[in-house]
Amino acid sequence: MANTLVSLADFLKGRRLTQKHSGLPSAQARQRLEQSQLLKSMREICAEINGEAGTVIVDEHQYLAPEPVVSSFTFTRGQTEYVMRLELWGPRPSLLFVTRKWRDSSQNRLFRWFYQLAEVEPVSVNLKFTCEIQSEHPSEEEVKRCFFYLLSGWSRSYLPSFKPRKAATTEGGTE
Repeated sequence: MANTLVSLADFLKGRRLTQKHSGLPSAQARQRLEQSQLLKSMREICAEINGEAGTVIVDEHQYLAPEPVVSSFTFTRGQTEYVMRLELWGPRPSLLFVTRKWRDSSQNRLFRWFYQLAEVEPVSVNLKFTCEIQSEHPSEEEVKRCFFYLLSGWSRSYLPSFKPRKAATTEGGTE
């Protein structure tokens, strides 16, 4: 007896895996951003950095709709990951700069056991800066400055010139 498959929508609903979020960007806004000069410029700068370095030092990840994160660029130094994410939550895209620090990569099993015993999370995430991109066509120099900020480990001298999303989004300062 042949077993027929139900529709994808019914399959996901049956397992309670579908959600409706009114805050997600429209498909048209996301498509405009994906085809924009901004994203093209970001990808070209990332490729230029990796080409100049001769290896992948900035790793790019792309996300599928309906995820509001469009693309992320990650630079790793030691146990710390510096992440710049291009997101679309509203009418204009924004950049989010985050640091992720891994704690449990020690080769010492005793340290890893202490972390587990203390219920310490294996990773800490710190939001460093969030900015909204006002212009539909930011200059390549402005976009490059964002990558310098990423590669510098959040040095204030390379802080992007885009308008901060909220005044309280910067935490501490790492030079």
